[in-house]
Amino acid sequence: MTGANGLIASEIARLFVERGPAPLLHIHRETGRIGWAAECAVLIRGDLTRVRDRERLKAVALRHAPLAGAVLCASVFLPSPVENLPSPAVVRMLRFNLEIQLRLAAELRDALAPGGRMLFFSDTGSVLGWPSYAVYLAAKAGLEAAARSLARTWGPDIIVSCVAPGSTTGGISPGSDAMVKIIQEKTALGRLAQPGEIARAAVAILDLPASVAQGATFVIDGGRRLFP
Repeated sequence: MTGANGLIASEIARLFVERGPAPLLHIHRETGRIGWAAECAVLIRGDLTRVRDRERLKAVALRHAPLAGAVLCASVFLPSPVENLPSPAVVRMLRFNLEIQLRLAAELRDALAPGGRMLFFSDTGSVLGWPSYAVYLAAKAGLEAAARSLARTWGPDIIVSCVAPGSTTGGISPGSDAMVKIIQEKTALGRLAQPGEIARAAVAILDLPASVAQGATFVIDGGRRLFP
């Protein structure tokens, strides 16, 4: 799994460790939320934008092959209106959230067992169209389209799916109480999900029959997409 020190990813990592065997967990630099996993998982540090670091990740994955699946959680979230193009920060975010994810999928595919799972992480906002996040949302919608295409290209040997989570507690900047209230009012559940709830759903998706999971995007947002 990439981006293992993220809010949701760190909870997925806990579930993987409980299930065993020791999972392969990628982190960028500091262990952060995933420090507890040093003795029960294989931690791989690296900058996924660097070819050398991705090659090292692939080499570790192949040494532990065949793997049951690859969960691509690493992501960059920034305001990204198109007016900011070609801002270097926005261009880097677009490349990381789309191109690098597809490169990783291609590079890790050979490490997967027959019937192995490839899970991308999109965002429920890819349908909602948040103002000032056009480039970020375009990349996330691109992952949903890529999952459908790769399901046709790599299936039935590899099962490719996508998750589109909504906002979670702890995932919104401190001091944004007004934004949290708006999201809660526009969510059928009436509250934000806990990161662990999203994690459990994502792991459950990995266990779904191929006939259900292949090429599908699973929205996990408490009903946020039901509101404009």
